[in-house]
Amino acid sequence: MKAIAAPKGASLIVFDGDDTLWISEPLYNAARKRAASVVGAQGLPAADWERLQRKVDLANAAHLGLSAQRFPLSCVTAYQILARVNGTKPAVEVEDEIRAVTCSLYQDHAPVVESAHRVLDELKGPYRLALLTQGEHWVQKLRVADSQLADYFDDIEIVAKKSTDDFVRLMKLAQSKPEASWSVGNSLASDINPALDAGMNAIWIDAPVWEYERRETVMHAGTVLAAKSLADVPTLLASAAKPLVEV
Repeated sequence: MKAIAAPKGASLIVFDGDDTLWISEPLYNAARKRAASVVGAQGLPAADWERLQRKVDLANAAHLGLSAQRFPLSCVTAYQILARVNGTKPAVEVEDEIRAVTCSLYQDHAPVVESAHRVLDELKGPYRLALLTQGEHWVQKLRVADSQLADYFDDIEIVAKKSTDDFVRLMKLAQSKPEASWSVGNSLASDINPALDAGMNAIWIDAPVWEYERRETVMHAGTVLAAKSLADVPTLLASAAKPLVEV
C-alpha cells in the first residue's frame, strides 16, 4: 500500500539513487571484468586494457555525460587503441562481443542497500521525501522500478545531470524552506555541493563512487553531516542541531 504523502511545507529530504539507495557501481566493475576477459582472449594484456578503459571512460564523460552509450563505447574504444598499440587490427566481432557483455549491465539487478527500506519507512511522514537520480532516463527508470522503493517518495525526478536548479525546483514543489531541506548522497559533485549552493543542508555518505564523481573534493559552504552509511541518516537528522561537520 502506498504511504500517505507528506503535506507540502514539511521538511524535505532529497535522496540520491545510485550507490546511495541501491548499489550500481559493482555492476560496472563486473561488466568491465567481462570485457577484460574478451580482450584477454585475443592475446592482449587485460590489465592494460582496464587501465586504458578507465581513462577513456573518464574522458568520454566530459561530452557523453552519464548516457548509457558511454560505458560500452569506452570499452570498445580502449580495445581498439590497445589492439593497434600491440600491432593488430581491431576485429569487428570482438567489438560486438565487448559491446554485448557491457550493455547487459543495464539489465542487471542493482541490490538495494540493506537499510534502505527501514530508513525510508522511518523518515516517511515526519519528512517529505524526494528521489533525485541522474543518468540515462530509461536506465534510471528501470533502477527505480527494480528497487521497489518508489512508494516511499512524494516526488521522483530523473535528470541527465544534477544541478542546483533541480534542488531548488524540488524545494519549491514541496514548499520547503532551504534551512529545513536536506540532500542525502555519496557524491560531493552531484549530491552535496549543488544542494549546498541551493541553501540546503546535506548528509554525505562515505560510499564508493567512480572517478567522474570524484571530480570535486572540496565541500561548498553550508551545513554537512558525515555518515558512514545510509543507516546513520535518521540519527544524524535527529541530532541536526549539532552538525558533525560545518564548512
